Amino acid sequence: MDEFARKEMCALGIANEKLVVTGQPFFDHIRRTGSCFSAQEIEKLREKLTVGQGGLVFVFASQPLVSIHRQNGMADDYWGYTEITVLKAVTACLGKLTNESGTKVTLVIRLHPKDDANAYQDALTIPTESIQFVFDRETDSSLLLKSADLIIGMFSMLLLEAAILGRPFTSVQIGLKRESPLVFDRMGLDLSILTDSELEESFREILNGEFSESADLPFEFGATSKIVDYLERY
Repeated sequence: MDEFARKEMCALGIANEKLVVTGQPFFDHIRRTGSCFSAQEIEKLREKLTVGQGGLVFVFASQPLVSIHRQNGMADDYWGYTEITVLKAVTACLGKLTNESGTKVTLVIRLHPKDDANAYQDALTIPTESIQFVFDRETDSSLLLKSADLIIGMFSMLLLEAAILGRPFTSVQIGLKRESPLVFDRMGLDLSILTDSELEESFREILNGEFSESADLPFEFGATSKIVDYLERY
């Protein structure tokens, strides 16, 4: 809940003088929780996820797009892609590049609470020994993101959490045919990957150790105190 949200609400017809920018209390919670984990806790989780084999840890933030669209009478690929097509593109690209470089990658599929546990089995049949897959639904999300080298998603809230925690993240929306639902794109930052060639270029840089710094995003923090201060003044 920031200046950008205020402008979007004004565009919908809500009077500017009735809006107060405070930030979102949950964002403060994410930042506070993320700062509580020690380097030892993070390393312990990485060892668990990689089964002690080392290498990079990527997290795929799942979203049950198909089931949600069907419930609402929408086409499976309403956005121009589904969670399956995106994950297939990600795994195919990683499979190709890890076979070339020999880099080990653990891809953690962070299941959404509404996901079927077997939803992605057909998408993960790639011929490579350089990638191992881990399904996770229980690990504290902040700890998981702090332990990851890269967070991959479409427009999941996990990408927002990653940004708050200062972790590298990327949105993959290959096939997008509507305005991007990712707020960072709507802000004009154009962070989403929209083609297979862009995905390969991005992953190749990461596997070569060329991690780009996380985007400097203008979050509003201290929401609770701002809300209380405003109400007391009111």
